[in-house]
Amino acid sequence: MKIRLVRFNPYFLLLVVAMVASCKTTGERNRDKAISTFRLHLEGNPGGTESTVVIQIAGVELYVNNLPFLDETSVTNAAVVDTRDGGFAIQVQYDRHGTLVLDSVTTENRGRRIAILTQYGARKLEHSRWLAAPYGSPITDGVLIFTPMATRQESEEIVLGLNNVAKKIGKRNKYSS
Repeated sequence: MKIRLVRFNPYFLLLVVAMVASCKTTGERNRDKAISTFRLHLEGNPGGTESTVVIQIAGVELYVNNLPFLDETSVTNAAVVDTRDGGFAIQVQYDRHGTLVLDSVTTENRGRRIAILTQYGARKLEHSRWLAAPYGSPITDGVLIFTPMATRQESEEIVLGLNNVAKKIGKRNKYSS
């Protein structure tokens, strides 16, 4: 009886090594599935005719329009940036459409606040909050920078979700005709 030594196919071995190296951990998969919404609402009038909702942010009661004038579909990039005073801020870059909308709305409504509503989480939108309500000075370059009423970790989760949504939308727009 002859016993043969079984030889491994080197190509099969390389395939197995490549598959193992490309596997993602659970944390990486959850990071890829994180999503965020990012809606900008204009400050309304307390007795105005438009449909408004009362929100409270930073101890201040505001009337804001129910319908957002800009959402996350126009975001191209988001980041948590450090500020000079040792804090942090969220920086959101808009595409051409978002830049035009942001420019026209902030120029036309100078001095009114822009209330920022977000929902974020892994796989589903678990958390919802009003992040900030900065005064609406004209934003002509398509970059919105604000200090959120959130922890740095929450801000990073929101930014991660926004960037994931931007990637998905970018891929969809890239291949659609």
